[in-house]
Amino acid sequence: MEDYKKAYGDWNKRHGYREARQEIENRRQQDTAVSIQATLRAREENAALKHPDYYNVVNPLAPVMMQNPVMRQFVSESDLGAEVAYELAKNPVVLSQIMNIKPFSAGAELLKMEERLKAPHPPKPLTKAPPPVKPVGSSEKAPVSLETVDIKEFMRLRNEEEAKRRKG
Repeated sequence: MEDYKKAYGDWNKRHGYREARQEIENRRQQDTAVSIQATLRAREENAALKHPDYYNVVNPLAPVMMQNPVMRQFVSESDLGAEVAYELAKNPVVLSQIMNIKPFSAGAELLKMEERLKAPHPPKPLTKAPPPVKPVGSSEKAPVSLETVDIKEFMRLRNEEEAKRRKG
């Protein structure tokens, strides 16, 4: 069995399969890294459209954020990673807290921030004026003048009045 393993290893070396496999794996990893970088750049550009000061706020703290492996991975892979980075850069106290907690807790905090950013914001009121007053209404109709109605209507109304008086 030892002779077989040695012969197989020698054969692989001669034919370069091991090196070829390693080179393919290295290319795959490079392609993945380039893809992640391109996606992150696109997300940063979208965030910069929302926040004109995005690069001024995030760039000074980006090296600090990228030191934390959890934060680096979250910002790179999350759809709202650039938005979270912007929020953290605007809140250095929160950034410091996340940098100094355990990885699992840091990930949980980053997810909470992402959920807050995903939540729809209530629409801003157009005015500070209170809502209009609702008019007070009545279910009764305005009284009809018996002098201006025709005879049929007059008889119907008088009969209704008479019926109410008898019941009441």
